Amino acid sequence: MRTTPTPSTEEVYQQLRKGLGHEHVNKDNVYALIRRAEADGHRILATELREWLSDCSAPQPRA
Repeated sequence: MRTTPTPSTEEVYQQLRKGLGHEHVNKDNVYALIRRAEADGHRILATELREWLSDCSAPQPRA
């Protein structure tokens, strides 16, 4: 089985700026992506990433 290489934080960020790559956001890169978006003045993207983080941090309802 062949594995797909994980994109770098910069590659993920560039995809997010185009409206793509959301599937590559994870707990390991979200803080760096938020900082990068803020540094570039992309407030909406930074907010969306914070929302992703809060959704992942919230306790999951039990079935």
